[in-house]
Amino acid sequence: DRAALPYLADVRWLDTDRLLLTVQSRDQRRLVVLEADSATGRTTERFVDHDDAWVELVPGSPCATPDGRLVVAANRDGTRRVLVDGTPVTPPGLQVRSIVSCDATGIVVHANPVDDATVLHVWRVAPDGTLEQVTEGAGVHSATGVGGTVAVRTASLDADRAGFTVHHRDGRSAITSHAQSPLVSPRPVIRHLGERRLATAVLLPDGHDGSPLPVLLDPYG
Repeated sequence: DRAALPYLADVRWLDTDRLLLTVQSRDQRRLVVLEADSATGRTTERFVDHDDAWVELVPGSPCATPDGRLVVAANRDGTRRVLVDGTPVTPPGLQVRSIVSCDATGIVVHANPVDDATVLHVWRVAPDGTLEQVTEGAGVHSATGVGGTVAVRTASLDADRAGFTVHHRDGRSAITSHAQSPLVSPRPVIRHLGERRLATAVLLPDGHDGSPLPVLLDPYG
């Protein structure tokens, strides 16, 4: 229905004959995942989502398991969760930010505690539903992976450069970084403000004596 769902938000192959199409309404409050036959153009609904404010487009969603089950990320029970054929497989309180991969070894995602956006970890949902936290420690961990091997980049306020680790069946291996250290060492302070604990980074000049300063704000929206 091109009139009701004019936005084409994502296209990806299921196999050599079928595609997954993600379409949205103009107000971005309704999202539909369609399975399309590449030869005939016929489509069938695989997933429908609605929100009175808007439906978030999540990177990596939708995708499919090797046996054809549909994997999406959608808001359920106050948290963005991974759903497999409509059934949540990640718990409430774990906010899924993107889907990294889905294959025979499981579903790999980026996620953080719903009340703390200053950390980001890599998680894997095994085919049997077991949830495993792949990364540990403070910071923002981002990954790419396929076939059970996951390469992770870790950035932290405690380090002046990113670290890289490869997680594989036999354990994990560090990749040495030869990046130069930056010439400046900013020291932002993370604070959580208000009832919703909005994460805020405060960056003061070196040697600040505590006197009032003009403030530059960089809010979203």
